[in-house]
Parts: sequence; structure tokens; C-alpha cells
Amino acid sequence: MSQSSLKPILVVDKKGVIGSALVTSLSAVSLTLFVSSQEHPGKNVISIPFHKKIPRIPNNSFSTIVIFYAGESELEQSLPSFIKKAQETGARLLLVTSIFHYKEKIGEILFQRYEHSQVVVLGDIFSKIEPLKTPINQLLWEAKTYGRVELLQNGLGLLYPVSLDDAVKGIEAAIFTLAEDKRIFAVLPLHPLTELSFVRILQKKNPLLKVDFLKGNHHLQYSLPHSAIPALDEYNLEKELYKLDLTPP
Repeated sequence: MSQSSLKPILVVDKKGVIGSALVTSLSAVSLTLFVSSQEHPGKNVISIPFHKKIPRIPNNSFSTIVIFYAGESELEQSLPSFIKKAQETGARLLLVTSIFHYKEKIGEILFQRYEHSQVVVLGDIFSKIEPLKTPINQLLWEAKTYGRVELLQNGLGLLYPVSLDDAVKGIEAAIFTLAEDKRIFAVLPLHPLTELSFVRILQKKNPLLKVDFLKGNHHLQYSLPHSAIPALDEYNLEKELYKLDLTPP
């Protein structure tokens, strides 16, 4: 898809953390409508408030419609209307979700009803801007707040860490450069890290970081769809983690 002749892009992200970062980048090449509980003050962006209900979407012709899904029932119920809007204008329809919220049945609904639809599955996002409530950010918060982290049993629970910057790059790759005949893209390391391996990386940045092992069950484990195609060639995890301030107060 050519970036120079884009119709407007529609981005729907109720929470707005990842969507806002994506809109900041997209608005440099296209007028972007951002439907979210967070207002985006940037140029070339039209913000539409999204609170309890999905607001009415302007009757524009869009090049791409990007919907962030984090388990919200109202978004599931509104999928048919977004599919219809995409069909009317020939827009590509991207459903962006996380490995924690991916549902195979939602992808099947999209693929059966609209041939130009795709799913982007994100890993466990970390960022210095605004942390999300995920296992990796819990570890980062403990390291920053207490100078120690707690791991269940032997620390072999699995993590799929990816920085917010890499998440945005992966979504943009799905929009602009990756093949449209592919259905599911993965923006995460295909080989997960154990929680203990992740903490060892943090200890390179802060050698004083302590680890406590607790009794209890591991976090739920998540699996990637077998047909997922990597959206990025590599992730420089250590470089991205070194950007974070993990020094306890």
C-alpha cells in the first residue's frame, strides 16, 4: 500500500495506550481518526471520544481500519458493523489483539465475512510511557519499586516481551508492507523467555536486583496461532529494556 496516497486511517482503541503510539506514527503520513477514551492532541489527528459505548463513526472512506481488542464485549458485538464499513469502502480491516486476548473464533468470523481482514497478535508490551497490566510489567514494577521481584516456583513461566516501539513497527508493517494474502501476523518473539531468564537480563542493568521464589501455580500459559507470520525480523530486547529506569527510589 502506498503511504503517499492514503485515504484516512481509522484506529479504534478504547484504552488508548498502544493505539495512541500508533496514531502518532500514522498521522505523519495520513489523516487519522482516533476513537478512544484518550484524546490525541497531535496534528493530522481527529479524536473521537470512546467511553461506555462505541461512538458513531463518520461516514468516511478509509484505507485501513485498525481495531484494538482486549476482550471488550462491545467490540465483539460491533465487529459486523466494522466489517460492513470496510466492505463498503474496500478498506483493509486489521484486528489487533494480544496473546492474552486472542480468540480463534473472532479471527474466523473476520476471515469468513471479509477477505481483506487480518489479525495482528501482540506480545507482552512494556514501555516507559505508561505500563499495561501484564505479567512483564508486574515484574518491571517490582524491580523499580522494591529492587526485588517475586517469581512463582522456579521462575519457568513464559513471557513474550516486546517493546511498545516494536509493537508499533509491527502493526505498521502489517498495514503497509506485509502481504495482504496472509491472515495472522505475530508481533512478539516466537521463542518465549522464561521469567527467570527475563529477570537475568534486568540484573545486567541492576546487579543489586534480588529474586524471591514463591510457592504457587504458574501464570496461565499462552500459545501463538500456528499460522501466524512474524511481522518483524528481530527484537533487540536488551536494548529496549536498557531504555527503562529501573532504579529503586
